[in-house]
Amino acid sequence: MGCVTGVSRQDVALEYFNIGNAYYELGRYEEASGYYIRALDLDPSLSSSTYNLARAYIQRERFTAAVAVLEDLRTEDPENILVLQTLGYALTRLGRNGEAVDVLERAEQLSPFNLTVLYNLGVLHGVEERYDEAYDILLRAHRVDESDQELVLMLAETSLALGREDEAIEFLERFDQPEDAERELLLRLARLYSEATSYSDALNVYATLRDRDPEDKEVLFREAELNLTFVEDAESGLERLEEALELGYSERSALTRLVTSPNLIQRSRVEQLYEEYGFDAASLRDPVDDSLDEADDSDGDDPAANVLEEDSEGIEGQVDAESTNP
Repeated sequence: MGCVTGVSRQDVALEYFNIGNAYYELGRYEEASGYYIRALDLDPSLSSSTYNLARAYIQRERFTAAVAVLEDLRTEDPENILVLQTLGYALTRLGRNGEAVDVLERAEQLSPFNLTVLYNLGVLHGVEERYDEAYDILLRAHRVDESDQELVLMLAETSLALGREDEAIEFLERFDQPEDAERELLLRLARLYSEATSYSDALNVYATLRDRDPEDKEVLFREAELNLTFVEDAESGLERLEEALELGYSERSALTRLVTSPNLIQRSRVEQLYEEYGFDAASLRDPVDDSLDEADDSDGDDPAANVLEEDSEGIEGQVDAESTNP
């Protein structure tokens, strides 16, 4: 007589799938991938496992493998928004922006009010310097969710790229500054106010950040830079600069930007402060100095550097045989 266990391949596949999810939630993406692959070996129809495998590949920065999996899923279900937006994200991480735009435009046709799709499509148009298209898409996204502060800043950045300073300021004035507003967003807000030549507003944002943390050396330096280049408040500028340097501010690209600015006032005093805190002002002025860090001391607020958002759907937890669609 044979032994009947009553456990099917599908049941075992679901167990592997759930183990994979547990590893994913722990951030152990390699183990998660292994269990998703085991689940698919036993039950190739388990589409949730296929999709989660793609997300595990993305977490491991194996974007080529993720794209291959997602392309197969798109072939099976060409109107699955979640698959399309995740595929667009993975393609972008590979630098395949044109393909990503095509994928996201298809997702946008299918789901015209999907905030993640609209945001990512707007970012991509901005990266490709198609600012009119970026503006239109981002404005639609803003109408979907007017409380999204990131979108407000993106619209201001895009308006500036189009040469519309007044419009940029209008968007910046919509930015809500609650006490718990993220530091990076406030730094971007201040920078954008500066680019829109609304210097007093920029200084007010820096003052807010300084009230939060009087020893935030980056904030102190940026405030000093604005005062010493465009506001022409030498006393405040030099005071903030010395505070930043005393706290150990050392971003060479930013120090170079200040000392080489054609608008810099009190140049000799600035150079003297540099020397007092161990920086060679002459080498900082020299653009051929190989020791300089070519990258700006950016906080990720360049519109072309914005990373697209991955899909907002989390990994499913325990599932049953009926819940296997991505």
